Amino acid sequence: MLWNHWLKDALKIPYVLLHKARSLLDNFSSRKNERRLLSLKDRHAGQRCFIIGNGPSLKIDDLNTLHRWNEITFGVNRIYLAYGKTAWRPTYYNVEDFPVIEYSYNEINKLKGSTKIVIRHPKLKQGKDTIFFNRVATAYSGNPDFYPTPVPAVFCGQTIVYISMQLAYFMGFKEIYLLGVDLSWDTKGKSLDVRSDRYTVSTDTEHFTSNYFPAGERHFPITDTHVDYVTRAFTLARDFCNSHGVSIYNATRGGQLEVFPRVDFDSLFA
Repeated sequence: MLWNHWLKDALKIPYVLLHKARSLLDNFSSRKNERRLLSLKDRHAGQRCFIIGNGPSLKIDDLNTLHRWNEITFGVNRIYLAYGKTAWRPTYYNVEDFPVIEYSYNEINKLKGSTKIVIRHPKLKQGKDTIFFNRVATAYSGNPDFYPTPVPAVFCGQTIVYISMQLAYFMGFKEIYLLGVDLSWDTKGKSLDVRSDRYTVSTDTEHFTSNYFPAGERHFPITDTHVDYVTRAFTLARDFCNSHGVSIYNATRGGQLEVFPRVDFDSLFA
């Protein structure tokens, strides 16, 4: 009996050591990632950037213009669906939407030509071109926030564009231009009580390409309450950045976003 107990205890030792080793490796990896995230501080001090939304107003010609002028850009979610039509690639790529990740993690993991700054998710692989962030979110009834540093987390804002804004601020950009951020979602027939569920896509007219959300995929519905929350978050971002010497402009062609001063996209390259 004593021998059996000794044997059982002895067999536990490798497991305990393995568990401790795994914890040490995870902690080392987390600290390394945190250092990489913090190294972005003021990397682009005083420069301008463009945050590209995926609304229906986004034009390939505008992406080509950004490429010709070698502008610093942020692309999000399924922006890679435009890659077949343009040589442009975003300087930075961001994603935090779980349904998009669940359907598209293979494509996201294969993306090249951008620094990927993405939410920590088990399906997104580590790599030399990938930096992870953590996210804080509140209910729509709560108040949005704007985090000037991405460590320990960024604030969700219920749109990836909001996270891109916080990263752009942290990197030191003085002028932030939005393009393709239409804020013109169709909220008809959608209410807050279904926000925790997903709806099945039949057609998609709310993005720059009709196959952005293919028929049959299940995504979170956009509600009026959601749009109101995003608008409040954008207003907070505008006011925070203005008070710190950073300007956010809306260079989107059309759309319903009126929080930020509008500028003509073409005039930025005259």
